[in-house]
Amino acid sequence: MKILGISGQKGSGKNTAANFVLGVNLIHYGIVRGSFQILPNGQLSISDLFGNEDGKGELNQDYYTEETLAWWQENVWPFVKLYSFASPLKNLCMDILGLTHEQCYGTDDQKNTLTHLKWEDMPGIVDKEVLDE
Repeated sequence: MKILGISGQKGSGKNTAANFVLGVNLIHYGIVRGSFQILPNGQLSISDLFGNEDGKGELNQDYYTEETLAWWQENVWPFVKLYSFASPLKNLCMDILGLTHEQCYGTDDQKNTLTHLKWEDMPGIVDKEVLDE
């Protein structure tokens, strides 16, 4: 097993670099038999899955259905898997706080949209006014 860590500031290309490594490995292991490309948004686009062009298009690794999760576990993750330190936190925010997928994984504008949550409504949070008393 090999582990490759990629670090950098927000927007520096960590996911783009990881998608390139994933694409190379998908071809190496025969999961993609044609080609891949990195799209302008940094996402990975493939020409086929196991030679079937019905599988061509953008691979979204940030959102899984039960069916796609099983496919990744069986076909890709035994060979290569991307981990993001932020993913468990983003999933918690969606599952518990009710944020949308776009608010956690979307563009900067989508991530910066207002939510129903307010800092002063958080339980156990001590705000500045209480500290000043």
